Amino acid sequence: MNWIRRLLDFKGHPSIGNQREASALFERAQAVERAGDVAGATQAYTKIIKRASDYAPALFALATLYGSAGNWPEAERYMERVTEVLPGSFEAHFGLGVARGNKHDYANARRPLQRAVDLKPDDAGARFLLASAFFACKEPAKAIPHLVMTIDLESSNRTAYLHLGRAYFLCNESKKAEEILDRLIDLDSADVHKYLDVYGTYIDANAQDAAARLCERAISECSEKGSACFMAGMFHFKYERFEQAVHYFTMAEEHGYDALVFPGIMGRALLKCGKIEEGISYIRRSLLPDEDTTFDLGIAYVHKRDIPAAAHAFEDVVKMNPQNAEALYNLGVARGMLGDLQIAAKCYEMTLVLQPGHQKARYNLGLSLSLLKRYDEAITVLLSLLDTDPTNPKALFQLGTAYHNSEKHQASIQVFEQLVKISPEDAGAWFSLGSSYFAIGDRATAERRKKTLAKLDRDLANTLEELLSQ
Repeated sequence: MNWIRRLLDFKGHPSIGNQREASALFERAQAVERAGDVAGATQAYTKIIKRASDYAPALFALATLYGSAGNWPEAERYMERVTEVLPGSFEAHFGLGVARGNKHDYANARRPLQRAVDLKPDDAGARFLLASAFFACKEPAKAIPHLVMTIDLESSNRTAYLHLGRAYFLCNESKKAEEILDRLIDLDSADVHKYLDVYGTYIDANAQDAAARLCERAISECSEKGSACFMAGMFHFKYERFEQAVHYFTMAEEHGYDALVFPGIMGRALLKCGKIEEGISYIRRSLLPDEDTTFDLGIAYVHKRDIPAAAHAFEDVVKMNPQNAEALYNLGVARGMLGDLQIAAKCYEMTLVLQPGHQKARYNLGLSLSLLKRYDEAITVLLSLLDTDPTNPKALFQLGTAYHNSEKHQASIQVFEQLVKISPEDAGAWFSLGSSYFAIGDRATAERRKKTLAKLDRDLANTLEELLSQ
């Protein structure tokens, strides 16, 4: 409903002594407004108010003009004055509620709207707005009777049905919610838009069983079978039932469904099912490659071992959304696999700015810095990781390696001794421990560590033997 147009139909009554002069000025102001001169009309109505501060038609006209221009604070100010001049005016209280609602001041919109409903109980618009105000104030139980009345008065108000369904769900009355939403579908069970609206309500309420039944009914009764099948596919995709999603997406395609979003979502579902080549093929057809689709494409290229293509995909995601921490992390992985360690380290640093708790990024950053021979930085990063995960064997190994490579052999020995207690079967840890003892000249201890290593990995033990024989 066009609330501004409705307010323009207001027929107020002057309540001042100088009625004749005000009426004449008001008629001239209306003529200016009808001519399309909004600024001139605003000045003319303001002039009337200056001469006769309680001339309700001019106050109301000003409120309506300001509301039409989106200046709701001014609209509220003048409409509030109308309610004072004409306390029994439905239009005045209704208009004040509209103004406050458009300011998102729903708490203070309730009172004038309640007054409007009291003055005109059978007005569906006032009932609906009052219910919406209660809804916005998180008072769904108070909204319900007004929504019920709205539907009784205006049975075609689709939004009222949807709000009522949501209100029932919020009040834990799921059966009533499904009944009212079924009534909405029954108004025209061939209309796909009603199914989509109701589907959204069910998803918001996490009413999975009801959503599943709705999808099947849509496929059975809806005139647009392709859209109905696509909706069913999206339902299963949301709840990670990807095989079923592919099934319904395939049905949608068979019914001619060709929305721009289809190739991307179909491709993603196929990728989730492990059908990499088919998934990539669909995604490549997409004219609207969104962030999620492009990210999944990057993961698919990683599985194919096409790392340059994966890096390109993750770069595209970061361009779409520089705040996507997982895309930055995976871009770092891809760049690291391509040998671009400087770029990889930068990606991991950016990931940690967005998600300081991203432990994989922290580990990979430490590893990358170590490979770049920036050992002191690597040690700092790995120590920060071990602060929260002190027995992480991979982090301990890289920390010990960074100490060893930076010739801090006593520190490396301490770390590797800790590691072999945590992971006694880790041959690499025993080899590095022996190497560290050799580096400080403790050949006897290195020999003992070599004997333990020989039980785990003969080749590594031989390599350590060659080192000790130098």
